[in-house]
Amino acid sequence: MEILSSNAEKLIEKSAEKNNLKYEIEWVEEFPATINNNECVNTIRKAAEENKFDLHEVETPFRWSEDFGQFTSRYPGALFRNWIRKGLFSTS
Repeated sequence: MEILSSNAEKLIEKSAEKNNLKYEIEWVEEFPATINNNECVNTIRKAAEENKFDLHEVETPFRWSEDFGQFTSRYPGALFRNWIRKGLFSTS
């Protein structure tokens, strides 16, 4: 994130200088990225398969994992979303 932030600031600075503009940068909601651990991902895949759950893997990252990124920066983990359809766990 630091490299991306630094590159963005340099790009803004160059563009502002080229166009004789003043600028101010303020960072909001900066958080560590969630990096899924392959072993944890495989555990989730296996559990879904064993329980005959549909598994749909996204191709682009979610933007709402700010707290989870804190955990996966220290411990192996994998972020997934569990959609429960109406009636799936019905007792009637």
